[in-house]
Amino acid sequence: MFLRDTLVRPRAAVPKRWAAQARWLSFRATISKRKLSRKRAWLCGASWLTSGIAAALNNLGDVARQRGDYALARSRYEESVTLAREARDAWRVASSLHQLADVARLLGDVESARQQFEECLELWRDLRDPQGLTAALTSLGELASFDGDAAAARDFLDQALELARGLGNTWGTAWVLNTQAAVMRRQGEHAQAHARLVESLALRQELGDRQGLVEGLGASAVLAAASQQTQRAAQLLGAAESVAEDVGVSLAPVYRAEYEAAVGVARRALGEEAFAASFHLGRAMSVERAVSYAMQTEYSPRAKEVLNARVISSSHHPGETLNMSFATLSRRERQVAARIARGFTNRQIASALVISERTAETYVTRILRKLGIDSRVQLAVWAAHSGFQSE
Repeated sequence: MFLRDTLVRPRAAVPKRWAAQARWLSFRATISKRKLSRKRAWLCGASWLTSGIAAALNNLGDVARQRGDYALARSRYEESVTLAREARDAWRVASSLHQLADVARLLGDVESARQQFEECLELWRDLRDPQGLTAALTSLGELASFDGDAAAARDFLDQALELARGLGNTWGTAWVLNTQAAVMRRQGEHAQAHARLVESLALRQELGDRQGLVEGLGASAVLAAASQQTQRAAQLLGAAESVAEDVGVSLAPVYRAEYEAAVGVARRALGEEAFAASFHLGRAMSVERAVSYAMQTEYSPRAKEVLNARVISSSHHPGETLNMSFATLSRRERQVAARIARGFTNRQIASALVISERTAETYVTRILRKLGIDSRVQLAVWAAHSGFQSE
């Protein structure tokens, strides 16, 4: 009441003794600050400046990393971490250290990456940052897989996926799914790996994440080679290379061995001439066509049936009953579903089928209801694995 009354009174109405007391207290406070806080103010300013330089170095590391200059990126991140520690900026330490660990991972320096990611995990927990936790858990899962510890890898990645889905982090979810696919492939679980890749590709296509699509196409090619689908592998290798050139990214050293092994498997199985023909066929694909092709499956009918159930149920609550019968869709609905599988928007569907955008939206809603699913991503996954094409 006192403060409110004082603020709303005209200046002349404020009692003189209050004004005098206020001036005296202000004077005392100013003198105290000048005497006692000069050093503290200087230190705060220096700390702020140091933290700013650390942030700038982190950004320079990002630029170097995007260009594929991992040695320079590592150097910049190391400088950033050192300065962030000096400034006692916990968030900047965690962020730059995470980038430093990720470069070590991409270079194949597993031990350094693990130590740094473990420190990051603790820092992100102290900061209560779920996005940072998701990233650290995903990276630790991949490192565990490199070491052959499948149980630890699955545990880390299951935690990361739960966090990413709970946060609605589409990019993070796609990354975790792609990493899970690699773990499953190394364990010989090819159908399950393909299911994860399909969902990851659908999410990345929805985001327009072309760099992520390069990773997904490359992972699909390696999986196809591991599954002895060598012609498919050759085409996907060509598609991945073409999209990578278009986006301007290069393959990280840690993945190069598996990629080159896939090339060798496909080339030996097909012969040089057939491999070259399939590879160039893949290079000629558009991004949309390449993703659609990667999302298709060539497993046995029984494996496809199991795969469909796994893909869709992975995004549903346990115990839900899904109606996955292709026969429930009309001819026009199948045409719409096939185009969603290729990443078309409602506007693109409307243009392709010569219908209004509102009608296209109605078809999408009706298909979701018939199939008992609740997102375009799940529909795209289902459509891809159902194996039908636009009529």
